[in-house]
Amino acid sequence: MTQSVLKIAKIRLESSPQDETSAVLKFDMSNAGSDTVRAVVFQISLVEDLSRERTDAPERVVAGPFTIEAKFDLEPVETAEYEALLRNLPTDCRCVPRIRVRAVRFFADAGAHPSSVWD
Repeated sequence: MTQSVLKIAKIRLESSPQDETSAVLKFDMSNAGSDTVRAVVFQISLVEDLSRERTDAPERVVAGPFTIEAKFDLEPVETAEYEALLRNLPTDCRCVPRIRVRAVRFFADAGAHPSSVWD
């Protein structure tokens, strides 16, 4: 099976231009593989930001995990910015997003189910 490497970077929450009770999750996706990516299934969670505290406690999930399937064409070596509006989540929630790529569909697999790329 052809393997693509989809890299996620610059993950951030930003203020929503619509209202104070929403935030916009933004991140960059880069296709470091040799095949065109057609679709991706992400798993997103928001966890409590413990960066200011020194603790060995496990991360506390504030929201999620939730799954998003995004359909697009991302050519090899291209990077795209993805954003999703998160309602009822003000940007001062003191949380950080965690994103896992659960599955990827390649151009060659257009009629098939997404091929898995589990962490």
